[in-house]
Amino acid sequence: MTTRLLNRLNTYFRKKALFYSAVIIFLPILFRFFELQVIDYNKYKKLAGNNSLRAIEIKAPRGIIYDRDSIPLVDNIYNYNFEIMPIDIIDKRSKEIYQKFNFALIDSIIGINKNELTKKIYSRNKGIEKFHPFIAKRFVDFNDMVMLKEHITDLPGVIFSEIPARTHVSDVNLSHVLGYVRLVDNERKIKLNRQDTLFQYSYGDVYGFSGLEKSYESYLRGANGVQYRLIDYRGVDQGVFNNKDGRDVINGPSLITSIDINLQRIAENFLKDSVGAIICMDPTNGEILAFASSPNFDLKPFNRGPVPQDIWDTWNSDPNNPLLNRPISGQYPPGSVFKLVTASLILKSGKEEVKYKCDGEYQITKDVVKKCWNTEGHGELNLKDALINSCNVYFYEAVEKLSFDELVQISKEFNFGELVGIDLPNEKKGLIPTRKYMNEKYRYRDELGVLHTNWAVGGAKANMGIGQGEVLATPLQVVNLINFIANKGYAYSPHLIKNKDNVIRNDIELSPWIWTFLDNAIYNAVKEGTGKNADILNSDAIVRGKTGTAQNPQGEDHSWFAGYVTSKKTLKKMSLVVLVENGGSGAGVASNMAHDFFEYFIDNLD
Repeated sequence: MTTRLLNRLNTYFRKKALFYSAVIIFLPILFRFFELQVIDYNKYKKLAGNNSLRAIEIKAPRGIIYDRDSIPLVDNIYNYNFEIMPIDIIDKRSKEIYQKFNFALIDSIIGINKNELTKKIYSRNKGIEKFHPFIAKRFVDFNDMVMLKEHITDLPGVIFSEIPARTHVSDVNLSHVLGYVRLVDNERKIKLNRQDTLFQYSYGDVYGFSGLEKSYESYLRGANGVQYRLIDYRGVDQGVFNNKDGRDVINGPSLITSIDINLQRIAENFLKDSVGAIICMDPTNGEILAFASSPNFDLKPFNRGPVPQDIWDTWNSDPNNPLLNRPISGQYPPGSVFKLVTASLILKSGKEEVKYKCDGEYQITKDVVKKCWNTEGHGELNLKDALINSCNVYFYEAVEKLSFDELVQISKEFNFGELVGIDLPNEKKGLIPTRKYMNEKYRYRDELGVLHTNWAVGGAKANMGIGQGEVLATPLQVVNLINFIANKGYAYSPHLIKNKDNVIRNDIELSPWIWTFLDNAIYNAVKEGTGKNADILNSDAIVRGKTGTAQNPQGEDHSWFAGYVTSKKTLKKMSLVVLVENGGSGAGVASNMAHDFFEYFIDNLD
């Protein structure tokens, strides 16, 4: 046999060997393919058909809120909701809940009994609702969630959603500034989505309901994402399905407020045992440095969703009304602080040197006598002396010789009876009584049915001149008055956001000498008048201010101080209003508080 023939035989047998080896190796695989494709085709088709993708909305965290030095005031935490997808838990044929669903486990860990949960499941197994998870229990403890997830194969249709919630992380309260959020229910969702067609809320979102959370809702809210998750034929969540693109979550941007946390801490501490309001501002740009309303309310209950009714009942039944935002919604007689407005009209009329004698009282009519706070009288005074001593009698007599309508007009120019304009909801206008208002309020019919009004001779104008009677003002309006004087004729729109565009809210066309006169008057009121207690012993500081003692028909007088301090070195300024309800004389408690504020500001300038 030749070599050539032997080689051919060897090649032949090697090929045969390789062929039969391949058959032996691949025959089981081929059989399995046959089994899957032919024998068990219907079985696996059914199982594969029961696998599905679920588009799960991922809630966006809201923007963090900071003080002016980037100290966090409001942050986010995550709460966990126990949710159920009805279509994944109910058998399509029998329309019954899968027998293997472990009701007992759920009851033992998070306390939802079988009957309660069953009713919820069946009630939502209809129409489009069965394709959307519903919240069976909110705010499940993290450890409880972990325990349930360990048995997830026994809990088809169960989803744990991660819900960002607000947490207030500062030692200052600021409840009336920061505000709170609420959950979006179906009714609210419709309303919100009608208001904002570019952004659509969904069930389970939160929205700002008060404070900065409400004012800057569109800025803080962020944008929800979408994540696709694989649900197997058993209804069990198998995790994120990475082969399908979702939508990334866009976190809400941070908000840097103008609040100085140290000044805020002082303000809240001063008012902790009082009812009242404090506002500190930078009059040169409108930034609010401190904003305190007392009593306040605790924001922590809002971190876990709807506040229990008993807490609401406690707040609403409190006679001091902790929910009232006093700096912008509290409306009070401004008292003698308002004399600065009246003084501006006297100056405009050129009557500042006219003197009136104060004997402790002023008789308007036979039956109407007005008293001065100094019952012994101040003697003869011009406008300068009247402001230093806050003499009521001078202003009673001076106002009677002025035009009522002109007094109304200049009051409105100072934003009394008007919205000042702040980036918080629910600001009130206060009240400046117009002629129409007075005629309607004080009209009456005589015995013959003839309509009369007697307010013009009843001392109403005199009362208005000293900030009493019908006049009502918010603390914000009062500090705004001080800002007009500090800036010599204009005021910036007050705001709580740092480096916000500074907008001149209003300007008043008075001669420069009038602004200088008013500025000197409140300087002298602190140096030698009723505001002495507000002055500080610091060579760098110039303190100006005006006290107010506002009569209160419900109790003790309200105590006011309004003014500003200037650093000689840096020229930095801080304006301030202090209101203490039932605090008595403005020369007392309010001026003493102002003193400590001014002192801290000057001592801590950069």
